[in-house]
Amino acid sequence: MAAAATAAAAARDLAALVQGLRSNRASKQATAAMRLADLAAHHPASKIAILAAGGAPALVQLLHSRDNKVLGAACAAHAEVAYGDPRSQAEIAAAGGIPPLTSLLHSSDAAVVANAACALGRLTLQNASNVAALTATNCIPRLLQLLRDSSSAGVQAYASLLPGSVGGSLASCAADMIAGGGIPLLVQRLQSSEL
Repeated sequence: MAAAATAAAAARDLAALVQGLRSNRASKQATAAMRLADLAAHHPASKIAILAAGGAPALVQLLHSRDNKVLGAACAAHAEVAYGDPRSQAEIAAAGGIPPLTSLLHSSDAAVVANAACALGRLTLQNASNVAALTATNCIPRLLQLLRDSSSAGVQAYASLLPGSVGGSLASCAADMIAGGGIPLLVQRLQSSEL
């Protein structure tokens, strides 16, 4: 009986967090997204409950915020919910998460860019459908630009990992990487001590 009560309380808490994503206050949205990211990272079984509570569309909606803290937290939550879970990857993609995450690679906030690249990497990890959706956004030129120009170690690290998951899966992506000079950039990143 105690286990059932604990599970019911956890479900209510989770529903409250998902509701917090829909708040009209940026601070509440960011806090809810970070708590969901933490929950998904430390309790992988919670990913199903997050999805069942409507977490995927609510998180995707936050990707259109104008607040960088909300954007960074939403990207982090996408990364943690998607990591290693094909169902979560599919639901986030179905909710429309890939195009706005790709757009956030153009943010002026380095933390947002790094978290967006991380989320995209985890959404496409061993997921051919999501790789195809990501490739359709024509993100390779931007990733190569980030590898060339970003001074942020976090952006560099995640931007260097993402082309591997995308380029290794689709020949057209690999061709774009080669044509854009991506191979020397990736080799340079692999040789750096910051990766």
